[in-house]
Amino acid sequence: PVPSDEEYCSKLNANMTPSMLPPFDVAALRAARFAEIALGALVSNQIGLALELSNATVVCLKQCVEEPVHPSCMYNVARSYFLHGLFRSYRGDMTRYFKYRRVCLLKLTQLGKDEVGILQLFAAISFHDAWAYMIYNANADDLPDIDEVIPQIPSCGRPSLNTLAEEKYDVS
Repeated sequence: PVPSDEEYCSKLNANMTPSMLPPFDVAALRAARFAEIALGALVSNQIGLALELSNATVVCLKQCVEEPVHPSCMYNVARSYFLHGLFRSYRGDMTRYFKYRRVCLLKLTQLGKDEVGILQLFAAISFHDAWAYMIYNANADDLPDIDEVIPQIPSCGRPSLNTLAEEKYDVS
């Protein structure tokens, strides 16, 4: 779960209070909360509420990209982008799904490998990607082209493919 402002403050500094948090960190935490609740509202068929929460997520994400958020908030920012991308895909907007997914992955590249929850988030992205690619009948040429809007993710220092499966299927 997304930590409350009080829980987040206690992780950073025992003497910190929520009123001392930078506005960009607060926006990141709120974006994560709104994105989670928006998906819940969508699943509960409360479409109007889901759309309002989706809009609130976008407003918060816009606020938290104006200045760099604290590294401890980066996971919540990445998760917010992915959850919002899920929301857009369930509404039929796959182009935005792929855009938000890529921004999520860009944020995840800024995190350490040992970050709590990162493997679960990668698993969720992979699972949803399998569904998304099935929609396009596994034809990469039919996928929305977002490379001009959001650049591809750098290779993160991996110069070559490592495993037989990666070489066989040209993936990493």
